[in-house]
Amino acid sequence: MIFQDILFYIWHIFSLWAQTLFVLPFKNPEMLWILVPLWVSWFFGEFFQEKLGTSFGNAISNAVVVLWAGIDCIRQTLFLMSANAINDPIWIRFALCGALIAYGIIIIVYGAKVKEKVKIFGRIRDVTYAFVMLVPVLYNVQQLTADYLIAMIVFFPIFHYVIELIDLKAPTPNALKEDLGSQKPATKSQEPVQSIPQQQTSQDQGKRPPMMSYWNN
Repeated sequence: MIFQDILFYIWHIFSLWAQTLFVLPFKNPEMLWILVPLWVSWFFGEFFQEKLGTSFGNAISNAVVVLWAGIDCIRQTLFLMSANAINDPIWIRFALCGALIAYGIIIIVYGAKVKEKVKIFGRIRDVTYAFVMLVPVLYNVQQLTADYLIAMIVFFPIFHYVIELIDLKAPTPNALKEDLGSQKPATKSQEPVQSIPQQQTSQDQGKRPPMMSYWNN
């Protein structure tokens, strides 16, 4: 019975997680105005810019999305407060909005300081996931419960590594190949300039007679 209860609970939080990602946005069209641009931005950013990993510039750009999400969620919270449509504690909602804004600020700071860690938690997929999971709560579509928080945390690796697997299997877009190829000639063109004088000097030294030969004569 215990094993059956565990399976039932896993299925419960998984269905809650899946509905949040794929069902709830269509039940509340107002969320689509902010989620559709986010999903589109994620798709092109993931497969045309960050397929082989993110950069400091991309991470900072992703942080702007998080900052805007936090500001918009504050606006939505104030609107729901004026309509007396909030049932859970208000401070929790403002804490979530503050967490989104703090997340964006941390990415910007780490990116500006060229910290390698920002390439791990500043990717567009992570930013998108945090926003998509919190927007239904802040738009009063999904109630914030312990099961919801557990589902959001537990199934994040699935979201992350499924996309990583798609990145590995999907062909690299020509636009990304062109961007990567345009960076190589600049580094290669400098190598012969530095190596030629060294080769010439080594050859000249091989042609010169030994210094002691003059003394022997």
